[in-house]
Amino acid sequence: MPSMKPQPFEIAVPDAELDDLRLRLARTRWADDLGNADWRYGVERGWLEDMVRYWHEQYDWRAAERKINQLGNFKVTIDGVPLHFAHVRGKGKNPMPLLLLHGWPWTFMDFHALVGPLSDPASHGGDPSDSFDLIIPSLPGFGYSMPLTRTGLDVPRSAERVFALRCRRRRLGCGALRADRACLSAERHRAPNHHPAVPRPRFHVDHAAGS
Repeated sequence: MPSMKPQPFEIAVPDAELDDLRLRLARTRWADDLGNADWRYGVERGWLEDMVRYWHEQYDWRAAERKINQLGNFKVTIDGVPLHFAHVRGKGKNPMPLLLLHGWPWTFMDFHALVGPLSDPASHGGDPSDSFDLIIPSLPGFGYSMPLTRTGLDVPRSAERVFALRCRRRRLGCGALRADRACLSAERHRAPNHHPAVPRPRFHVDHAAGS
């Protein structure tokens, strides 16, 4: 892998793109939805119309944008693959680095509700010694880990690049990540169908709904 240095990244979608999105939502042409009240043929039209109406009339992207930017976002290129990640420093004497990985079809912001309790447990009734430095990437091809310039990024190859955020502090050029210690949060044994280059995670969160 070539040397890499993370660059601070702030999300700022141009007003023109938001205006274009609202226009396209308003111009949605709805297909007939015969016999689909029970969703047997896919998403029911009435539900989807309500969702599109919400996106068009109520959803506040700027508020979401501010929430995302509060986390501290970075972009880095690892072996030619762009990776976006949020880095939240733990507020404690010796915070342990912790990698939080989303799955499909979720995003890094699905961990938003966990950020405060994990990085600043004292403010949530916990012990400050239990704090974590959080590394929350967008998987390759998801969200802001774009654009991809190659195919073949299967689970093992994606895992290798995400793992580099944890255990290659010098290559990353960001000592604050303390990614060398993040290796302690994984067990280094191998298992069937488990890629040998990637440790098995010790903690697993199926889904954390951000709000």
